[in-house]
Amino acid sequence: MTTGYELDMLEDDVPSEIFSFRESLKTRGKELRHSISLLRKSPLFLFGFGTILALVIIALLAPYITPYGPREFLIDPLAGEILKQEPPGAIDTREYLLWTDFSDVSAQFGLADGLLVRTWLVDLNNDTKVDFLIGTSDSRLLFYQNVGTGAEATEWELNTSFTFPEIPENVTHVSPTTGDMNRDNVTDIMIGGNDGFLYRTINRGTPSNANWTDFSLVRNETGAVLEFPGQAHPTLVNFDRDGNNKTDLVVGSTDNKLYVYINEASIIRHEKWELVLLEEAPLDIYDDPLDFEGLGTGSIKADFLHINPTESWDMIVIFDSGHYYYYTSIGLKSSPSFLEMDKDNLYVTFTFPTLEEVPGMDFQWYDFNHDNISDLFVFYSEGNVRFAEQYKERDGRPLIFGTDALGGDIFSRCIWALQLDLILAIWVVLWALVVGTIVGSIAGYYGGWIDNLMMRITDVFFAFPGLILAMAIAAALGKNMFNLSIALIAVWWAGYARISRGQVLSEKNKLYVEAARAVGLSNTRIIFRHVLPNSLYPLLVAATLDLGGVVLTAAGLSFIGFGANPGDAELGRMIADGREYFIQAPWLVFFPGLVIFLIVLAFNLIGDGLRDVMDPKIRR
Repeated sequence: MTTGYELDMLEDDVPSEIFSFRESLKTRGKELRHSISLLRKSPLFLFGFGTILALVIIALLAPYITPYGPREFLIDPLAGEILKQEPPGAIDTREYLLWTDFSDVSAQFGLADGLLVRTWLVDLNNDTKVDFLIGTSDSRLLFYQNVGTGAEATEWELNTSFTFPEIPENVTHVSPTTGDMNRDNVTDIMIGGNDGFLYRTINRGTPSNANWTDFSLVRNETGAVLEFPGQAHPTLVNFDRDGNNKTDLVVGSTDNKLYVYINEASIIRHEKWELVLLEEAPLDIYDDPLDFEGLGTGSIKADFLHINPTESWDMIVIFDSGHYYYYTSIGLKSSPSFLEMDKDNLYVTFTFPTLEEVPGMDFQWYDFNHDNISDLFVFYSEGNVRFAEQYKERDGRPLIFGTDALGGDIFSRCIWALQLDLILAIWVVLWALVVGTIVGSIAGYYGGWIDNLMMRITDVFFAFPGLILAMAIAAALGKNMFNLSIALIAVWWAGYARISRGQVLSEKNKLYVEAARAVGLSNTRIIFRHVLPNSLYPLLVAATLDLGGVVLTAAGLSFIGFGANPGDAELGRMIADGREYFIQAPWLVFFPGLVIFLIVLAFNLIGDGLRDVMDPKIRR
């Protein structure tokens, strides 16, 4: 009996010309150089290759070619909403937002080093200027009154005459929030403590002559005291945006969760107000709570505001460790569902300045200087306070392809769509090629019932029109680009399986395969090391031709609503969004269509050139 070691020796002793995979390395090099010399003489191949190379470079350099993101649009800062243009126009230039350098305003606040603070913005004295309410880590509430004058009222000083009720003795780290809890048009205060409880005080007086009740524990509708693990950070906000403008409660704590309580009180009695709250699933209408684990350490503070210009809430989450995250609402305004956004790359009209994320950091986002653009105050635990303003700057870049109905730059969106569609095409063809080649090679090499089984499965996929099958799979999985890629892979792999099977059938009975069997090589080694390398040329040609077909099919599916979502920078989706304005603004359809045309034409020319040099019959 021959051992495995002897098989290896036998394989080495067999004349090299029998094993075409080994001996043909030098020959294949010569063939490759000869093929390249032939391709250099083909002007159509050179045009296709040059076009694809240029498109790939443009796609890779998209962030550097255009300052506008794939979802960029114009925002009306006065109305706080997307500036829709009907019909679309070709705007020469536009304005976008930048940040000033941070200025040190620590002297206005005089906070001690090592004093952890949680800040809240409120017009506590009803003078139409925004004030700071600060809770400290040494059991104090501090009221910094805005004493600035004019349009830019941005000067604060500590108001020592404005007194608050005594903080409960077991509370050291004070986290404040404000709201009109008893609906008497006077601001009340709620604080969270490091003991895990919430406390509230009601102003029975007026803004200028406060009369605070003692701090009392906050309870739910059953009378049970609300308790949280560790430090509690409450936020009073009309979270569900109900018609009665009732104040709801969102609480962050140290267990990486945000707790949402919706105020369901139907009767408000000013003289004896009861906090009636119902606990809901944390921040998601689809029973899929946001997961904050691993994003930061310590307790969580949540702030709700309108950064994204919609009617729904946006949310900024700040950890005690200084890490912060921005979430935009993707749900209805009455039932927000939040999606995390990249705080460093959101929209062309909205960016965060560079913040040093250090423990104990807190910040407030607000239009402090009344120029209709939000600014930023940042408080650090070492007592420093810094201020940065946003301002407009006119962008001198001409919009050479015009704009869409939302003011989006067509040129920028075409570049980002080019990147997306090229990645999609390569991803789909690569996986379809791998799956189809493996299935076809196994079927062709083994034959018999294995061949029949695998080819009948392949025939099932051929029995349906490719576009209809892709539509069905994409619809079943859900509308997004990843699911669309799965649908296209399911359509394309069967073609490669047939090509691979035919090539393996023609190769498996040749002399070098018989020699490999004779020396005892395994079937797997024969298939993948000897047979497949001699069968790849037709597969590579088919794959090159199919790259353009995938782009065209993906664009078609997105056009009819089975791929990209509205607003996505995808070529087919852009054409679908622009067809409504085709007569008034033909560039909405023309330029994305032109990009599709160039991609498909270039890949087809490359595929034809490769087929010409790799097919011996055509080459002769």
